[in-house]
Amino acid sequence: MNYLGRPVVFRKQKAMEVGGFDEGLEGAEEWDLYLRMTVGKVDGRGVCHLPYVLCHRGGEAEAGGGVGSEGVEKEVVWRDCKRRGVGVEGIERMRGGWRIRYGVGEAKPLVSIVMPSKCQLAYLRPCVESVMSKTSYDRYELLLVVNEKRLRNAEVERYLEGLSGVGGKVRLVVYPDEPFNYAKINNAAVREARGEVLALLNDDLEVITGDWLEEMVGHAMRAEVGAVGAMLYYPDGTIQHAGVILAERGIPDHRLRNVRKEEAAEGGYLWFEQNLSAVTAACVVMRKECFEEVGGFDESYAIDLNDIDLCLRLRQRGYLIVWTPFAEFYHYESVSKMADIAEQYALWSEENSKFIKKWRPVFPLDPYYNPNLSFKPPYYKLSFPPRVTLLPEEWRSERL
Repeated sequence: MNYLGRPVVFRKQKAMEVGGFDEGLEGAEEWDLYLRMTVGKVDGRGVCHLPYVLCHRGGEAEAGGGVGSEGVEKEVVWRDCKRRGVGVEGIERMRGGWRIRYGVGEAKPLVSIVMPSKCQLAYLRPCVESVMSKTSYDRYELLLVVNEKRLRNAEVERYLEGLSGVGGKVRLVVYPDEPFNYAKINNAAVREARGEVLALLNDDLEVITGDWLEEMVGHAMRAEVGAVGAMLYYPDGTIQHAGVILAERGIPDHRLRNVRKEEAAEGGYLWFEQNLSAVTAACVVMRKECFEEVGGFDESYAIDLNDIDLCLRLRQRGYLIVWTPFAEFYHYESVSKMADIAEQYALWSEENSKFIKKWRPVFPLDPYYNPNLSFKPPYYKLSFPPRVTLLPEEWRSERL
């Protein structure tokens, strides 16, 4: 969507270098110009946002500009995708904006679904069944990553043996009986992965949207994208994960947690794909080369924050972290992991302190969360008192 609106200030020379306004795109000519001026600029580079209230405006008619016919706006999007060399399978109208369906290519990449599990069958069974029965993307392997001591349970052993013969898609990866370390377990499993793309999944998920892999792989195959996260709901339908923000003191938190999607419509935060600072590894898709480029998970984060640390290291390399609302799951909120954290509170606290010390100097403010908004969950409400100061004194000078 053309979120810039007005007022917008740009250098005349830059606009003329790309051909100025296209008179054939009346109503969306400003949007088209902004897109042409930012070709090759990843993640908003080349665009500066001033987080100050500089003006007030009336209704849309008074604000003016930026609203074209549906056909003209779709043409603007198509042209922009073509300029950027983006593979697109379709563009469709969505709640005042446009959804781009990114293609996965004719030679669909093999996806390695990596699923560490403590083999609590009450959760694992429905999770695996939903993945294998509802997933429409057929080029995947499922690596079920299990502690060797779990294989001593007769019921678990029978279940896993039954899975091994399901279409050749399931492989068992056994790790030694040692203290739980989520990062280390996943790093070891990824080394066994044959796929060009990784999908890291918790074993307490249930698939809602069958084309979740097409949606997430489409984004992950974009050269500028490092990782892609999904929309996760609690069983009662409230939001468990819709992306992560770096909140007060740099502490990561799930935005809009415990809110129903229909109640969080204001601002469109849940209706469109977005770039964010981080997403949870309970369900994340990325190219294997990106995972390896940053060295995988930092194994010093044994029980928590390893996923956020991974995302921020990808951000440092210039990659985008994408969240999409079009890949949906139920999530039973890491039942086994929560028990581990309760038992290892001291370790969790130590890892949390280490994370803040490492990343707060790098990201003192979340670049994807407006500083005029509150840090009070579920977020996205105006901050009172304001978190940003008034304009610098020199900006208010009469001579300016």
